[in-house]
Amino acid sequence: MFSALYDTLRAPLTALLRHGTPWNCPEFPISTRTEEALHALRRDVRTHPMTTEILLQNAAEQRMASHVGRYYPVVPVYATSICAEGCLYCNYRRENHEGVERVRLTDDQLEHEMRFLVHVEGHRVLELVYSSDPGVSAGDIARHLRIARRVLDEAGGGVTSVNGPSLDEEGYRLLAQQDTGFVALWQETYDRERYGLLHPPPGVKCNFENRLDAFDRMFRAGIRRVGMGVLSGLADWRWDWGMLLLHEEYMERTYGTGPAVLGIPRLKHAPGADRIDGYTPTDLEFRYAVAVHQDCRPDCYPFVNTREDWGLCMDLARGGGCLFTFNCSTIPGGYTRRHRGAQFVSHDFGGPLFRSAANASGLRSALPWQEQEGEPAATAPGSGPRG
Repeated sequence: MFSALYDTLRAPLTALLRHGTPWNCPEFPISTRTEEALHALRRDVRTHPMTTEILLQNAAEQRMASHVGRYYPVVPVYATSICAEGCLYCNYRRENHEGVERVRLTDDQLEHEMRFLVHVEGHRVLELVYSSDPGVSAGDIARHLRIARRVLDEAGGGVTSVNGPSLDEEGYRLLAQQDTGFVALWQETYDRERYGLLHPPPGVKCNFENRLDAFDRMFRAGIRRVGMGVLSGLADWRWDWGMLLLHEEYMERTYGTGPAVLGIPRLKHAPGADRIDGYTPTDLEFRYAVAVHQDCRPDCYPFVNTREDWGLCMDLARGGGCLFTFNCSTIPGGYTRRHRGAQFVSHDFGGPLFRSAANASGLRSALPWQEQEGEPAATAPGSGPRG
């Protein structure tokens, strides 16, 4: 389990990031590409503008060569806003009563949301999103995945995915038995001290080691594609991205594969949440961190999302090779039932002008992983959100 290795990695990573010393950890030697990425994270983008721009341009060109501008639209479908956790930065935290409606959708209500998104809006990739709701079990999530699969199959097919709380291995095994594109969990921050301050007990999420080891449990349960990532802005972003790269190397070495999806949420203040200042990377630093990761793990799809404005989303999506959210309601029933509140503030890029702007930038929608597995690309009408 990665938690058993975490303390061993802290000192050498700190030395490399602070002083530029070579990686020195006999217990865990790393690949040349990972060490180069760690050293690249040290660079101050403000004082190395030319080097930074070259790396950003190279990353976009690599994605274009591999994906020919294909991006993969995903729409989040929130199933519940009831949460047992106390994450200080989140509007869903259990103590908050400001600007959020606590809702847990029934199966019929959730299916109604899915049918609207698939049959009316034309989406073909559904991301089922869950808070730490004690009333929702892994079995419930598996049942929701079957509902999503049925709705998508009626429309000609598509991809289902899950982003939810950490589960035990048996819970992940239930998800692995479904037709699931990927299962995602963001570590939030790899800084154990900051993590403890931001995730007070009670709740499952306050257990730092349990969350670290969720990815081991996913792979052991047979989940084929895993989404990993950090919430940039909770702690030193260089430390978080550096430890993420080490975690990915561990996964690759232990299970023969790294993550398929890179979560790249960046902290935005939410109503009813504490304000966390002093750690959020600038736009350029953020783009740079994603590009460094891209150079190290070119087969991992960044998940571009509506937390960011349109211009930054397009910068991150240059060349394709990413998941892309056009519109996002972060409240259960937000698409059809008009429930109020949100987990965080998000933009809406669902209109025809945004769709046209993406096409004008050389991007085109497809379904993820299909061509790589010998299946035809999903470029027929309905493969992405309609304008």
